[in-house]
Amino acid sequence: MELEQLREHISQIDGEITQKLAERFSIARKIGAIKKKHMLSVDDIAREEELKKLHETYARDHGISDKFITSLFKLIITESKRIQS
Repeated sequence: MELEQLREHISQIDGEITQKLAERFSIARKIGAIKKKHMLSVDDIAREEELKKLHETYARDHGISDKFITSLFKLIITESKRIQS
């Protein structure tokens, strides 16, 4: 593939990532509504730890740095919690 084709492919993947994040945040809004209805805290340390382990497994399975995935998902989880509150 030529450079421009590869860049176009990356742009397409970036669009897909953005779409999936929007979908994830939409679900976070619904979770936030349920938590408010049941007077639950937005923070769920056990769930966050569970997700961290899951993300690290995904990273290893795909040859991605654990440190990178942890940093990326910290941002995503922080935004999800902001949306839920």
